[in-house]
Amino acid sequence: MAAMYLANLWFGNCAVRLAEQLQEAADMGFHGVGMLSGGTSEGAEAGLDAKQTATSRVVVVAADQLLPAREPSHQQFHWRPQDVELLLPRLKKLRCAHLLVPTGLDARPEAIAVGKEILARVHAGEQVHGQEVESLTLFEELPNLDWEQQLTRLVAFLYQLRSRAPGLGISLLPDASPAGLLNPQRFRLLLEEIGQLQIHYWHDTAAMETRSLATGEAPGEWLDGFSNIMSGSTLHDFSGGSELLPPGLGQVDWQLLREYLPREAIRVLAAAPSYPGGILTECRSALESRLNP
Repeated sequence: MAAMYLANLWFGNCAVRLAEQLQEAADMGFHGVGMLSGGTSEGAEAGLDAKQTATSRVVVVAADQLLPAREPSHQQFHWRPQDVELLLPRLKKLRCAHLLVPTGLDARPEAIAVGKEILARVHAGEQVHGQEVESLTLFEELPNLDWEQQLTRLVAFLYQLRSRAPGLGISLLPDASPAGLLNPQRFRLLLEEIGQLQIHYWHDTAAMETRSLATGEAPGEWLDGFSNIMSGSTLHDFSGGSELLPPGLGQVDWQLLREYLPREAIRVLAAAPSYPGGILTECRSALESRLNP
């Protein structure tokens, strides 16, 4: 049976030390913790020793968890080759072998503004019409293709990362916003440039539901296109504009995910801090039943 991990998002913004998060996760039957974007793990910069990871480990870390916050927010990850020298020692101190790279937003202000507006409406439970989404695609027809320059910077970052860490697991996480840099078409273009680097895809179940409502891209389009390189998934449900719901309380098609999720994929349950530990234990058991062949 595949191991299940708990996202540090559940601990909220409370000053809970990473070692304590690992212990609490283990007490609930999880094999460890995933340090994801938006989460807080106090003391992570100090690293972990063998004793602290004997029964529970950090399975994956989002790159923005290891770097200083940058403007305008951690949601836009800027790829700089020099960041590799900061990331790798910190990953080693955490005894973590998998890095999650959030791919962020299209850098053009007009695209970000429209994407932010559409995303806010989705989170408010409103319906987004096709012509509104089309206003985003118009930016791709501009002669100055800034997104291509962003992809070029991402490629350079990934080459530098792989050259310095040949054995590291590296996964790309598309943004939930309709203004996210990566859509399925751009992801395919990117893979043509980095195919030899063994870079993987990370599937966030609720984020892909959000994108579906905001762009019309079905989650199955991502699963069908990239499950062959999928390394893991953040598991939470989505309904009425809300994420971080227990699986089964929203619209995520868990049967579809089961059909595509590789047996060896990392599985990280994400839940809002408002849910008690008993609910998380039930969610873990339910997901193990739903997703294991």
